[in-house]
Amino acid sequence: MIPLTIGAFIVNWINVASSSTHTGMELVQEIVRSTSGPIIGMIPAGMYLLVTLTLSLSVIKLSKKETMVQDMYSIEMLASADVLCLDKTGTITDGTMEVTAVRSLDGTDISELGRVMAYLEGEEDGINATSKALIAHFGKNRGEVRTRVPFSSARKYSAADIAEVGCYAIGAPHFVPCDISAELEGEIEAHAREGERVLILARVPSVGEDSCERGVAVALIAIADRIRPSARDTIARFQAQGVTVKVISGDHAGTVSTIARRVGIINAEKYLSCESISNDDLVAAVDDYAVFGRVTPEQKVLLVKALKAKGHTVAMTGDGVNDTLALKESDCAIAMADGSEVARQVSQIVLMNSDFASLPDVVNEGRRCINNVRQSSSLFLMKTIFTILVTLFAIVTVTKYPFGTNNFMFLELVVIGISSVALALEPNERRIEGAFLEGIIIKSLPSAVAMFLPIVAILIVGKLAGADFWSARDAVAMVSATLAGYINLWFICRPLTKWRKTVAIGAGVLLVLVGGAAVLVEGLVGESIFGFAYVLASPTFFGIMMAVTLVLPLVMHLFLAEPLKALITKIKNRRRVKNG
Repeated sequence: MIPLTIGAFIVNWINVASSSTHTGMELVQEIVRSTSGPIIGMIPAGMYLLVTLTLSLSVIKLSKKETMVQDMYSIEMLASADVLCLDKTGTITDGTMEVTAVRSLDGTDISELGRVMAYLEGEEDGINATSKALIAHFGKNRGEVRTRVPFSSARKYSAADIAEVGCYAIGAPHFVPCDISAELEGEIEAHAREGERVLILARVPSVGEDSCERGVAVALIAIADRIRPSARDTIARFQAQGVTVKVISGDHAGTVSTIARRVGIINAEKYLSCESISNDDLVAAVDDYAVFGRVTPEQKVLLVKALKAKGHTVAMTGDGVNDTLALKESDCAIAMADGSEVARQVSQIVLMNSDFASLPDVVNEGRRCINNVRQSSSLFLMKTIFTILVTLFAIVTVTKYPFGTNNFMFLELVVIGISSVALALEPNERRIEGAFLEGIIIKSLPSAVAMFLPIVAILIVGKLAGADFWSARDAVAMVSATLAGYINLWFICRPLTKWRKTVAIGAGVLLVLVGGAAVLVEGLVGESIFGFAYVLASPTFFGIMMAVTLVLPLVMHLFLAEPLKALITKIKNRRRVKNG
């Protein structure tokens, strides 16, 4: 802007000084006013407001879906993410467990086994996730306890002598005092491969103070993490959109892999246990595995850093304090509302319903914002590039810049301002591709040239025609730029959808109404505010130039736009190759 402004100031000084009757400060003021036109025209006014408004509307919309956005731009980051890192507990699973299988081993009726379990669980002091799952399945009864062995992490089983049912022990296989047959061993291993935890219920002769006599296994009970009902569908939606899903958990890698397979994560069978792996090996393996188990908080951070170093945009979910460092390192951190306060504080997005099924809604909102703002922004950059081209032409030909500070009002208000906001509201879930700025420049440059060509014709014809059309030239240029911008709007809206057609037609109707109102105002006040009076005084010149304005943009878009885009892309790719 600085060199172009200096050039425009010099050219305007030459033109105004030779044609104006003003002197001194009045002359300087007229030159400054003439130079203000190109300066203001080069600024894509409203583009930042468009982005802020669009993201703000998304934040409001997501809040109605129980998603709290703490950083507005995280919507864009999540929509751009190509890797999503999930924790198992609290994300894929809901943090609870459920009984998945109960099998009698000695012919005892299942209902009787359920009765025994209800009395055993009725005597449990501590209620952990396993006990909650058993109570939810079998219920809970109070009986007369004669002797009891409480559960301990070292013993890994509990036992009780209850008057109503007898003596029983329940706990992990190989720890409960009973024999495990080869067939039962195979069944236990099969459940383990499915990511399920197995408990053995044994009937024992007697229960002592801290142990019980060896008994007989009567039932196998399988328990598994409860997978969120929406997990499979949510993960499938991400993977269908080209997002790589990785599970990073502190749990056993094989168990996490099994759960990952159950929810349909691609390459879930490729898992790595990280308890004894070096940092260098972990970084080297980051792209080769979908599941990482036994991961420490420090290793979580290292994995996120390694993914980012490989050019990925990483989104991560977490709910615990040990996830905090990795959440801060990720491009978009997502926390569950029922997780730790620290995790919520460092995250940009908080799922108030603690269900990551809401994430696709955030992604879709982000894609709508970015794709639509990219399309709408090409309208703003169209005017900016057009102004630069006209300014350069005026400097090279030593011609007075044809636009005043108010001549772009109709173009900026209707064609760019109102239309860009309306276009940004259209649903759009297309995957984000390419660089943002490069994309809108490639799209806006042909439109800017399509606006520029008629103006060149007007400037040349106006200069050759002399003083007869000099007063009408600037006003005709204003109408021509607005009309060419409106034609560009139709081409920028391609492929035309019902919404985009409505926006383009509405912009045309509004232009006619606003233009008609401006002509009416000029007639009432008896002063040429925008220059329509000069246009009406030169109908022949105006008619010829409007015909040129209709033809040249159409020719540009229909025949020259694609070759121009291809040339820009070719130059851009050559620069990338040259820069390595």
